[in-house]
Amino acid sequence: MRKSKRLLATALFVCLSYVSVCAQDLSFGINAGVNDNTPRGNVMSHKARYGFNVGVFGELELPKLAPGLYTTAGLSFKQKGFVNWGDGRGMLNYLELPIHAGYKFNLGKNTKLLLEAGPYLAYGLGGKDAVGRKMFSDYYFKRFDVGADAVIGLEFNKHIQLKLSYQHGLRQLQHDKYGDLNYYNRGFNLSIAYKF
Repeated sequence: MRKSKRLLATALFVCLSYVSVCAQDLSFGINAGVNDNTPRGNVMSHKARYGFNVGVFGELELPKLAPGLYTTAGLSFKQKGFVNWGDGRGMLNYLELPIHAGYKFNLGKNTKLLLEAGPYLAYGLGGKDAVGRKMFSDYYFKRFDVGADAVIGLEFNKHIQLKLSYQHGLRQLQHDKYGDLNYYNRGFNLSIAYKF
């Protein structure tokens, strides 16, 4: 667990150090939205588990490399989880750090199409199942997750962004004591953001 915390802190420090040298092309913003989480593996969700996300982000434009190119990183609280047959359900709350590269295409005077992709790191903060058991424990899930995001969106008037993203977890999260059971976070996110 200490190793996971150190890795998350190091990644955040590297991102902040990198963008601080290019402050003239840097903007900050806030975002919020909803999640549709349908995990994969042989511990299957019967249907999607919905949650919310809220966070802050920084966006760094890279016009010297290519007009429209940018990178973005953020920190958000995100709810994920599962719904199985019967009463099996659980909510997993994460602190998540996405690091993306993207490109903006002009669609009109004040509208741009956004395409982004990149990895994310996530740390499980807490959560419980339907009978109150803690989700991040020796009986359920590992706290640290890593995966990839693909994002499409629109930007209006250089300030408002509407994004739809797909998240593909790459780390098997079920504890080994369950033998051949496995669980991967997967799902869609719809969010709205405002850049200052």
